[in-house]
Amino acid sequence: MKNFVGINSRVEQVITLIGLGLNDVRFIGIWGMGGMGKTTIARAVFETIRYNFEVTCFLADGTEAIQSIVLHSSYEEHLRFEAFSKLKLSKLLILCGVEVEVEPPSDLPCLPSTLKVLHWWRCPLKTLPLAETEHEFAEIELRFSRIEELWLGKKFLGNLKYLNLSHSWYLKETPDFSGTPILETLILGDCPDLREVHPSLVLHENLVLLDLSKCISLKTFPGILYMTSLKELILKDCRSFENRPEFGECMKQLSRLCLEGTAVRELPSSLFRLPITINKRKSREPALLLNSGQHLASKRKISSSLSLDEISHH
Repeated sequence: MKNFVGINSRVEQVITLIGLGLNDVRFIGIWGMGGMGKTTIARAVFETIRYNFEVTCFLADGTEAIQSIVLHSSYEEHLRFEAFSKLKLSKLLILCGVEVEVEPPSDLPCLPSTLKVLHWWRCPLKTLPLAETEHEFAEIELRFSRIEELWLGKKFLGNLKYLNLSHSWYLKETPDFSGTPILETLILGDCPDLREVHPSLVLHENLVLLDLSKCISLKTFPGILYMTSLKELILKDCRSFENRPEFGECMKQLSRLCLEGTAVRELPSSLFRLPITINKRKSREPALLLNSGQHLASKRKISSSLSLDEISHH
């Protein structure tokens, strides 16, 4: 931007007015007709001074409602919950390395139903404040959160495709998934307090990946799995999981089943009825890797560290 004729002097003028280093807040307006380069100057100023601040954000069009809010810092930045009430039309909210100043209030404003993407690393909330209306979420990622119950009651998130609650150590149960009909990826790895999953999960028709690794309190599924689209089921290091999962005949897409580190000692009989075959490899594998094609062989006993070569096939 500094290659634009005459822009350097104008940028320096604005920076002088900003008064870097002064402990105050300043609002500076750049006036002029459309097409005179006001946004270009503002962008050049922003790129010049942004490294003096821990958190920055540039909004090119101030006449439009704020639709994206991103706070990312290697420092512990602070967020006040009152800011939620100003997110009415926002579509993207990413908070990474951001701490809150106080405990969440009991009357916390609901997140806007217009949000499409929510990423909040170390989210301090026990539950997401969602209104009863339909939400537009397509992606929710709350890694290392303090979530205990993702949302209260049944909510409809008809666009949600990706949900990641990994390392949420206080999560006790999953929500009702009947309101997330097109969910494809569900990651719940390392949620040690998770004791049960909602019965709607085992009936989900569009889920492709289910990762429950290191959910050490999880013991079983609430029924036979009828997950038509499921390709990967990961139960690695679920050491309390002892009841072998049973699969409905509709689960013909299953290509990976990981039972390493579980208390399961025998392959489920229903697995042998599915049109799947063992994908042998030279190296020892910490999981069962299954490919569509033929039927499993008769070896059904497994150990906690089963390799593919230990299973015969025909």
